[in-house]
Amino acid sequence: MNTNLDAASTSADSGVRLESEFNILSHVGQGNNFAATGYVRFLLATIVLMCHSQNFAHFAVPPFTDFLDPVAAVCAFFLLSGWVISASVERQINGFYKRRAERLMPVYLACLCWAQLPWHLFGQRFMLPGGTVAVLGPVSNWVVIAHVFFLQNYVGAIENSFYPAWSLSSEVFYYALAPLLKKTSTRYLAIAAGIAIILCLLKAGFRIPALPSGYGFETFYMAWAWLAGFIGFRVRKRHPLLTVVILCSMGAFWNPNGGYLVLLTAGALLFGHHIPFSKTADKIGVFLGDLSYPLYLSHVPTLIIVAMYLPASFHGRTMIALSAAIIISIILQVVVDAPLQRFFKRGRFKANSTA
Repeated sequence: MNTNLDAASTSADSGVRLESEFNILSHVGQGNNFAATGYVRFLLATIVLMCHSQNFAHFAVPPFTDFLDPVAAVCAFFLLSGWVISASVERQINGFYKRRAERLMPVYLACLCWAQLPWHLFGQRFMLPGGTVAVLGPVSNWVVIAHVFFLQNYVGAIENSFYPAWSLSSEVFYYALAPLLKKTSTRYLAIAAGIAIILCLLKAGFRIPALPSGYGFETFYMAWAWLAGFIGFRVRKRHPLLTVVILCSMGAFWNPNGGYLVLLTAGALLFGHHIPFSKTADKIGVFLGDLSYPLYLSHVPTLIIVAMYLPASFHGRTMIALSAAIIISIILQVVVDAPLQRFFKRGRFKANSTA
């Protein structure tokens, strides 16, 4: 009898030890990961900045940028976006579109205005130093209007100086569907993500010419990343291990130069709350995360202006361009985004307190 009790006790102790060892999975994605994801978001925006500095504006950035993939960085941004939107509609679906508009539009419109400055300074057609193809401005005001309503992907009117905003055009499409996706079975969402992965692999990996191209179609090809984040947040409590598999496998098939970015982002979402940040490091992470949005949208016109005013022989030209991109984004964050977000937050608080 005592032997049986001892065996049962030993088994129970083993179970407790096993649960303790894997306790990190019992709270996957359920804590405050704002600082961790903030650092990752800023890293992703910086990677896009560095790559565009070299590929678009022809600055002499360090050689290691050859190992950075801006497309993978965008995939990682989509992963983050899907997670955040899933959390938003789960927490409160009422007022979802209003909250998204308040979060996106102030910086987006400010950056769109900033993107028009190169055309006023240098004309509608000019050649960047070191370039072989002329940079063309918007052919009409309708191009700018299309950007205001996030339609640039679907009308074929992506403005060169506001090029990174194509991903916002896709994200807004996902946002529009989010309340519907909240009511959709996880199984069907997983099927949709699988189809998107197959299409993405066929187009990017095998380069099948029969598949249509264009940024409007990229919305569907890249949907796997956004849906991975959306599904991952939904199942994180019931199936934590499955959540890890879903999010991390999204980066496993990507090219070697970029898959680690998606994996890093997934890690920040899943386990960022376990990192013991100090209060200062926590605040810095949140600030950098907020800064990533204006940096992502505003850096191209900044690079164009610096490239046009500083000759290629100017010493420190690249560092000035990168610093200017950071400074402009800080100004947009401090002057536009931060005060308006505080204003919107007070409005929501008053509305909730009187409801």
